[in-house]
Amino acid sequence: MSTPVLQVRERLLILPIIGVIDPQRARQLTEQLLRGIRTNRAKVVVIDITGVAAMDATVANHLVQTVEASRCWVLPLSSRACRRRCANARYDWS
Repeated sequence: MSTPVLQVRERLLILPIIGVIDPQRARQLTEQLLRGIRTNRAKVVVIDITGVAAMDATVANHLVQTVEASRCWVLPLSSRACRRRCANARYDWS
């Protein structure tokens, strides 16, 4: 199932999540969100999980890591390399 990252207005994205989230899909949505943040130079991201019926602790933890990684990308850091290091340090990509 795809997880679109939608630009609502300039520098504002929404990530609507519907259905079941398994670890593979959680990893995919994180990658798509970080790509969307970089591409759109987003400053605000809304992650809408109202369409998710249930999630286990592993997936919930993955979503928390996604939020942390996203914060690194929207910080006013001067270089992409700094942002990537920050995101990689906070997010376990395995």
